[in-house]
Amino acid sequence: MKQLLIMLFAAAIAVGCSQEQDELEARLNAKFAKDPDIADYKIDPTEMADCVSSKISESAPGFPGSPSHSKIVGAYAKLVRVDPLEDFRPALEETKEIFGSAKEAHKAAFNITNHVMACIGIILQVDR
Repeated sequence: MKQLLIMLFAAAIAVGCSQEQDELEARLNAKFAKDPDIADYKIDPTEMADCVSSKISESAPGFPGSPSHSKIVGAYAKLVRVDPLEDFRPALEETKEIFGSAKEAHKAAFNITNHVMACIGIILQVDR
């Protein structure tokens, strides 16, 4: 009985983490599908989204499946702007408590940019 409860709890955590990760990847994929730089470099938007979401997940505190990790990954998903003209302030306001402060939310948004740049380099290096 105890093993069954442990397995159910582990499955529930994995599903919760998967939802935030899936949302992050979907938003990144939509962003990169519209990004002219990604198209110019002939980078597959899905490959780029996978790389960036992996980098974000690796840098998020906690371990994949933990509530704190899931919360941070979900907050990163809210910071991804699919439309570059979209007002960024509501996302920062919404995520500042999760990241600890407005300054930390800004750092998280900047980290997304850093992960994008790193992934462009990785993908271009692998493809060449």
